Amino acid sequence: MKIYEYHIKEDMESVFIDIQEKVLKIYKEYISCEVMYLKSLEDETKWMEVGMYNCEEDYENGMKKMNEKTAIQQLFQQFELCLVREKQAIKESDFRMMFKG
Repeated sequence: MKIYEYHIKEDMESVFIDIQEKVLKIYKEYISCEVMYLKSLEDETKWMEVGMYNCEEDYENGMKKMNEKTAIQQLFQQFELCLVREKQAIKESDFRMMFKG
């Protein structure tokens, strides 16, 4: 499981969502995954992306293939324009699901 945290400019939310919908379509061509996007109730710019994958190996192999695509690189550049300038760092965390209720 991958969790990303980032800050999106409030006036760029619709652009961000459009980008993520396009990215997710490409992801699903290469990786079996389920992704959720969460927006903080405390900080209007803070978002969390939670991606669940079958296994780390499938994720790594799919990402290698996907990152070769020009479309993904262009979408990532557009995504970077959505980030709050003062908070451009993207925090990435890895987790292993132990059980699901």
